[in-house]
Amino acid sequence: MRYEFLSNLDLLGIKVLSVGYSNDTEITYAKCSRNQFIIHYVTDGIGYFNDHKIEANQAFIIPPNKYANYYPDKENPWTFFWIILTPNAYELTKKVYKNIINNIFTYSFRELIISLGERITQNTMIGYNDSDCWEVYSNILCAQIKDYQKEKNIFHTTYAQYAKRFFDVNYYRQVKVEEVCKNLNISQPYLYKEFKKKYGLSMKQYIEKVKYEHAKELLLSTDMNITQVAESVGFDDVLAFSAFFKKHSNYSPLNYRKKIMKEKQM
Repeated sequence: MRYEFLSNLDLLGIKVLSVGYSNDTEITYAKCSRNQFIIHYVTDGIGYFNDHKIEANQAFIIPPNKYANYYPDKENPWTFFWIILTPNAYELTKKVYKNIINNIFTYSFRELIISLGERITQNTMIGYNDSDCWEVYSNILCAQIKDYQKEKNIFHTTYAQYAKRFFDVNYYRQVKVEEVCKNLNISQPYLYKEFKKKYGLSMKQYIEKVKYEHAKELLLSTDMNITQVAESVGFDDVLAFSAFFKKHSNYSPLNYRKKIMKEKQM
């Protein structure tokens, strides 16, 4: 029996075409190339993918337009969960599949896969929405990202990394270091020390750098006036913004815009 949710819902330019679960030996094999990105998570038994043995807690991917030969073991046939996506999803998501060798990788969330498989098994004939495919896939993708983060040793965010991300997101307003320290429940001297050690800049220097880079981008890629640019990087006073910008570029914002635009026309 083929238990499967099917969808044609396009989100962010990607479609999750199918999510399914089966141990049927008539279903869990193929010899072909398809214009799709396909992921298989083996939960039980044994199978073979392009002459490589695959067992539970292993998975394999088939990139778009790549020939694949996979089939279950005769004595102990596998059960697997599959996800079929449009081909553009491969380039967007392939980096989260850790330690891929021969398009095979291990995964740590077998119980999640089994529970999602059971959900599909129980509801395939009852009815489901297109969005159910996306919900199932997003659960698996989140688990896959956690595996990737653990492998890359980036699972835990340091105080300095949190502060940097905070500044990167909140550059549009008057950012206060005290706010970050309160969020983290640590002292300012400690965060200053950790940030400088990690990034080689003081937090004040980094905040100014982020504001300056965004101001340049707005001056060159939009027709916003100088007051609007100033407000967009956290300055209520356009004169203070002009002084800030000139300190970093040796040009006023208006002269900088004119200079770069002239250089592009040459």
